[in-house]
Amino acid sequence: MADTLTGIFNTTCKPALDQCSQTSSDLACMDAIGICDNNILGGVVDSSDFNVYDLRKGSGDTFPLETFQTYLRDPSVMTAIGANKKYQECSDVVNSDFYATGDSTSIQMVSELQGFTSP
Repeated sequence: MADTLTGIFNTTCKPALDQCSQTSSDLACMDAIGICDNNILGGVVDSSDFNVYDLRKGSGDTFPLETFQTYLRDPSVMTAIGANKKYQECSDVVNSDFYATGDSTSIQMVSELQGFTSP
């Protein structure tokens, strides 16, 4: 499977990441995210039983527990840490901004991936 994924990376994902890196265009970087997600990440996640946040666990694992959100939203905790907004695990606004600018295909990561070779 590693050889197959490496081949897919080299023929579909890497060229899109290179285009993102070379142009620094939001559109090119958004395209790279979609191409890499659709051709590599989506297939791995769909065909495997693991938690993307903890590979040792199955996909049904509920780590991290949601209780930390209640704790972080407690007014006394908010006061103690100087928070002026209620904790939100993943802001839709921030997530949309990251996606719209292609930030998850950072130039540094593209450079690191270009030197990647299959073990």
